Amino acid sequence: MSTLESYREQIDSVDRELLRLLEQRMTISEKIAEVKREQGLPTFDRARENSKLGQVKKDAAAPFGEYAADLFSTLFDLSKRYQRFLRGETDPDPIPGGRNLVLIGMPGSGKTTIGKELGTLTGRAVIDTDELIKAAIGCNPGDYLREHGEEAFRKIESDLLTRFRKTTGLILSTGGGAVLRSENVECLREHGILVWIRRPLEDLDIQGRPLSQQKPIEELYAEREPLYRDAADLILDNTSSPEEAADLLLLLVKAM
Repeated sequence: MSTLESYREQIDSVDRELLRLLEQRMTISEKIAEVKREQGLPTFDRARENSKLGQVKKDAAAPFGEYAADLFSTLFDLSKRYQRFLRGETDPDPIPGGRNLVLIGMPGSGKTTIGKELGTLTGRAVIDTDELIKAAIGCNPGDYLREHGEEAFRKIESDLLTRFRKTTGLILSTGGGAVLRSENVECLREHGILVWIRRPLEDLDIQGRPLSQQKPIEELYAEREPLYRDAADLILDNTSSPEEAADLLLLLVKAM
């Protein structure tokens, strides 16, 4: 047996154990649903989930904290869906017509974190287009930009965004430069509500974002601000927590 096959067998063994644990967890979730139904309690307990995710990050061995938190966030979503199913609940989609909710804005403005929270609140799939680009180019975006230039990078971005022209029911977190090409905006708008996530420049987290570090952030914002404003159906000022921002955004969408 080759080393690769041996490792794959080990992974398969772990996966079987994960499946067994998932079944066990969902069975316990069923019992929790019964208690909540008897006591008239809501399915979603945000405070408990946030506390649990924080503890998971602390308990996980380095460097797996963030990955563990993402895994548990997915588990929480699955448990809530199962509990709602058991209770015979159907959550009305708060976004009109099943349209995509598309988050645009400067790098570091909070699109990804707010997008994840929106996914939790709506039960929708969350797509981070920056992550799709990383998978497509197979390397660090900074390295790709240095070797191939921004134009090649934007071409890949546009090609990926066209995948969502006919897709509905998603939360899409886009890259900061997605609005630079008008065809991207047209594609995203076809079945989407575009929301500009606006954040004070001094609060933007641009660490590890190569394009944001090639020129002063004020200059980058001056170039893009008119494009964000023209593209946006809604503007959300992100000056609070991701949870509060997501709650407010859904209220704004419902009021459209």
